Amino acid sequence: ICFQQEDICDWSELSLSDRLVQEAHSPFYLEAGPLLRVNLFKRSTEQAPQEHILLVVVHHTIADFWSGAVLMHELGILYQSHKAGKPAILSPLPL
Repeated sequence: ICFQQEDICDWSELSLSDRLVQEAHSPFYLEAGPLLRVNLFKRSTEQAPQEHILLVVVHHTIADFWSGAVLMHELGILYQSHKAGKPAILSPLPL
């Protein structure tokens, strides 16, 4: 997985928006990969002293809408559990 973390505390909303669009529209190279990119942008504002923006970009050959929805749902469960300091409980997927 291509995972990048970046501190963007001094970025404007426009700079952030432009970067998110750029990352989301960057092409994939099937022969070289990776086919999954994850970017974590960290910033602080008065309203949100520890705000994080997670961008997950997946090529359609390795994921479909259903698997993307499952991923986002489970990330939400993991995040809420982590914030609450509790162990995460993920239900097995019905097959």
